[in-house]
Amino acid sequence: MLFRSNDFSAKLLLNNKGPSPIEISPTIFAMSGEKFEPPAVTVAGNSYVFVNLAEWAALAGPQFYEGSIQLFHRGKDLVIGAQIYLTDRSGRLSFDEKLGEPANSSSSMAAGVWWLPSPKGTVDLILSNTTSETLSVTATVRAEAPKVERNLTLQLQPHETRMLDLKSELIGKAPSAMPRFGAISVEQNGVPGGLVVRAMAYESAVGYSLPIQFSDPMGGKSTSLQGAGLRVGRIGRETLSPKMVAYNAGDTSTTLNGRVQYSTTDGTSGVAYVPQIQLAPATLELIDILQALRAHNVESRIATASLELEYTGSPGRVITSAFSVSESGEQVFRVPLWDIVAQRSATGGYPWYIEGDSSTVVYIKNVTDEERQYTLQLRYDGGVYALGVQTIGPRQTAAFDIRAMRDQQVPDADGKTLPLDAKSGQVNWSMRGSQNQVLIGRSEQVDLTKGISSNYACQNCCPDSFDS
Repeated sequence: MLFRSNDFSAKLLLNNKGPSPIEISPTIFAMSGEKFEPPAVTVAGNSYVFVNLAEWAALAGPQFYEGSIQLFHRGKDLVIGAQIYLTDRSGRLSFDEKLGEPANSSSSMAAGVWWLPSPKGTVDLILSNTTSETLSVTATVRAEAPKVERNLTLQLQPHETRMLDLKSELIGKAPSAMPRFGAISVEQNGVPGGLVVRAMAYESAVGYSLPIQFSDPMGGKSTSLQGAGLRVGRIGRETLSPKMVAYNAGDTSTTLNGRVQYSTTDGTSGVAYVPQIQLAPATLELIDILQALRAHNVESRIATASLELEYTGSPGRVITSAFSVSESGEQVFRVPLWDIVAQRSATGGYPWYIEGDSSTVVYIKNVTDEERQYTLQLRYDGGVYALGVQTIGPRQTAAFDIRAMRDQQVPDADGKTLPLDAKSGQVNWSMRGSQNQVLIGRSEQVDLTKGISSNYACQNCCPDSFDS
């Protein structure tokens, strides 16, 4: 997993969702593949820590200010969540990257899509060899406006990480401007999971930054994608525009049907349908979701919303990126879209923290056509804030702004409130009932003053039982 601590502030989140302390052994690799093992980190039960990666790089040497990281622990499955956060020195660009398990990959392919506010933007592609063997890697870039299809093959030495500027190293001098949206496909000749692929889209002049997550086109379980917490309306004086880029990574045509499920400020709910899209193989489309909302005349009255997408063809072949962006491009709120059938459990365990003007917002979405129930509690230093059993309507989304709940002294199920000096802790939520894969959730850390946001989503191994 890429980290950069020379021109970025780089920190590693280690989130222990279990009750017992866990020792985590890190290994960092320089861009060349050189290895260094920092001291082990112990994370107490039901807590999290942030590690400043510059401190490890200082121990290892200047060549380790960029590279990749590997973590090892002996805890139970899914008990540790880990994520890297990058923020540039100006504080206006931010990227987040969740660490994954290469062994869970099913093929040697990956694909992702990007969007930029103008042709002046940049996309950096990062390729990291996680193995002890040399890999041959082929990266292909496609765009529609202007039309682009270029590829590059390179060799990656064991544990080497390479960063490529798409414009200068793949797209080249023609066309003369960077395409505003496009797709990247990567194939390698090693074992599945042997290559980690990430990309960062940004335009520094306007403070725009969007992390590009890659997925395996061969690893899908269904032809349905859902995302919780689509932001609609205004941020300050700017209108938010929800968008989605969709890419057909398959070898047959596909039909896309999208919709926005929403609840309004007066308590009603509804659905706005996105016009149907036809995608030929290896083509992509930019979908303006805002137009669909305006057609239903509900844009200004939406309290919470979610995005759903269904497509024809083979599971996993449609690759997406969904987000809401302000008119200036400074405010960007990404909405990860998940294959529901591929989710492990309808649970979540997230850090929450309030720093400066920032807050953690938790989204929980019912992905079924029936009412569902769940529980949610916040741990903080000195106590637990528990909302008790909550009911959520079919395909609706619940949102919890922890700073607002604290500042407005919203009581929990027992009448207790969060202390006004509470600034951090853990969120734990879990479905109730016997059916799995009925809810999805994530947390969003937002600082509107700095114009940055980040996502975190980490499931627990299984739902909470009545006793626990």
